[in-house]
Amino acid sequence: MPSPTSRNQPANVSDYIFDSIILESERMDFEIDLSRATTDVEIFESLDRPYLTGTLVLGDNNNLIQGVDILGGEKVTITIVGTHSTSEKIKKTFYIDEIMFSRKGGDHTEVAGFHLIEDICYISNLYNISKYYDDTSFNIIEKIAKEYLGKEIATKTTPKESNTVIIPNMEPLTAMKWIVGGMSTNEGYPFYLFSTLAADKLGLYDLGTLISNQSINDDFPFRNWQAAANSDNFKVGQRAIKDYRFEKSENLYKLINLGFFGAEYEFLDTLTNKKNNTTLDIIKDLIKPLATSLLPRDQRNPTLTPAFKHEGKSFNEYKSVKKVSIGGSNAFRTATQFKTSYSENKTTAGYKAGVIADAMHNILQKTPLTIVVNGLEFLATPGHHTIGNNVTIEFLRSQVNTTSNDDHLDTKKSGKYLIYATKHMFKKEKYDVQITGVKLANMDMK
Repeated sequence: MPSPTSRNQPANVSDYIFDSIILESERMDFEIDLSRATTDVEIFESLDRPYLTGTLVLGDNNNLIQGVDILGGEKVTITIVGTHSTSEKIKKTFYIDEIMFSRKGGDHTEVAGFHLIEDICYISNLYNISKYYDDTSFNIIEKIAKEYLGKEIATKTTPKESNTVIIPNMEPLTAMKWIVGGMSTNEGYPFYLFSTLAADKLGLYDLGTLISNQSINDDFPFRNWQAAANSDNFKVGQRAIKDYRFEKSENLYKLINLGFFGAEYEFLDTLTNKKNNTTLDIIKDLIKPLATSLLPRDQRNPTLTPAFKHEGKSFNEYKSVKKVSIGGSNAFRTATQFKTSYSENKTTAGYKAGVIADAMHNILQKTPLTIVVNGLEFLATPGHHTIGNNVTIEFLRSQVNTTSNDDHLDTKKSGKYLIYATKHMFKKEKYDVQITGVKLANMDMK
């Protein structure tokens, strides 16, 4: 994460300014700037969603709610700028889709909370697609995004194989997510379609590309120890972890039960009764290849292990689940071309790549960590620094007389994490960012 030019100066009280929060609607002859009345704004990003959501809380002593008669289809355009010289304005448009609460704060004051969804999500809800496409998966997504939502797609990896699909009465974002759900690289990395606060384009990246990128804060990691919070070095103190928690994690039983540890898969051609059979051994098919490719050199202790055994046989060698799915029936095959439908692959290896992608997506979320840090740098430097990026996080071991040396790091909690979800918390007195990170391996034991 680049350093802002004014980093050596003390931070302002809030580190940001609501340049404007404009409420507008076709039902109104005027716009209203809510920035002075707003007390809290929260904006949520996730790799699971191609749109943002948020909440807005304001103190109403001007009879706004009754006077405007908010019905749940009004636009709210939020423009935020950091108070540092390197900051750039961030502008996002939302729709109010729900009044969460409205209560009296006094005889002449009312506090109201609104739930927000990004404009592309609200607009998408107005359309229904029932249409035939014949192109690569990426190009189909790009066409839908441009035609219906006026959005461009940012990516680094674009599958080249032609795909034939009929969108079965879906709204655009659902259709795009549906197509993404059937995409994977040859190695079995799943794809994610997501929206971010600091970028206008939607991101479409495979997991391999995401986790292979360098951490944005290798120079000064986010640290959870007292010395970091009290450090005289502004960069170190600014990146001290304010709070953290581990979500529900390490549920190996569930992964086995869902068929993501050891399983048999059968893909049936209903026209010829031909079957494409494949198996999944998560250690052999995923963990071992990862350890020699994408994982950092000091972080190759996987969150899954073949050490657990029953009657001398590793858990991953058991075919605990058998799944039978409809594969394809060569519906779009001609004498000169073989184009695949949505659920169809040309080879058994193609089907297996999809199985590995599903398993990788679920295993990735096996050990999530959520931290809260100061949001200063997420606004102070231009560009996007949250979901889809990697961050380095360090925890000390729980022992007496520890120092900041690497030998004293908690190797299970520390390491490089992929930012999977983010909550931007803008309050009058501060701006914090809640980060949920995931990883496929722990740091090597010292």
